[in-house]
Amino acid sequence: MDSKGLVQFLLSRLKGKVVALVGEVILDEFIRVMLRGHSSEDIRADNVRILGRKWLPGGAGTSARVVQSMGGIAEVISATGRDRPKIFTWTILQQILREHGISEASIDSRAQLTVSHKMRFVRHRDEVAYEELDYVADEFDDTPISEDIAKALLGSVEATKAKVLVVSDYNRGFITPWLAQRISKFTKRAG
Repeated sequence: MDSKGLVQFLLSRLKGKVVALVGEVILDEFIRVMLRGHSSEDIRADNVRILGRKWLPGGAGTSARVVQSMGGIAEVISATGRDRPKIFTWTILQQILREHGISEASIDSRAQLTVSHKMRFVRHRDEVAYEELDYVADEFDDTPISEDIAKALLGSVEATKAKVLVVSDYNRGFITPWLAQRISKFTKRAG
């Protein structure tokens, strides 16, 4: 079977199936800007006008959107729950998860982990009517999650009815070696 046939086979098997996605859910923000010139204070700094913002679930949330686009049912297993100072990241993330039909049932908000926030500044080019990515700014805490949170996540993994499990990791401390090893052992036992 060639790679195209394999993809089509896998997609046909995914339709209507629950896929568990374990990992950090990130708030992705796309900020469309238009260059207005240079700042009067510093000739090297671009002066931009914000044209609009769009938020999407990122990290394991992106994986959930992909699963849904292929006809699967996404179950996100994660932990979060705390807004960044002056930015309502968890509040916005909850809203966009609902808008995208992604259940928060397996996201432990009691963990009080600060929501990671990725901002992408996309420059609109009037003269040729296209856009390009100019800058990416991340706000995240790469402190490994606590053993208690890891155990709670493992409990959710072991309780899922999903037949497919995806681990989404950005190597920032969310999927710890302890958690990865136990998820691997669980999947081998579960078959």
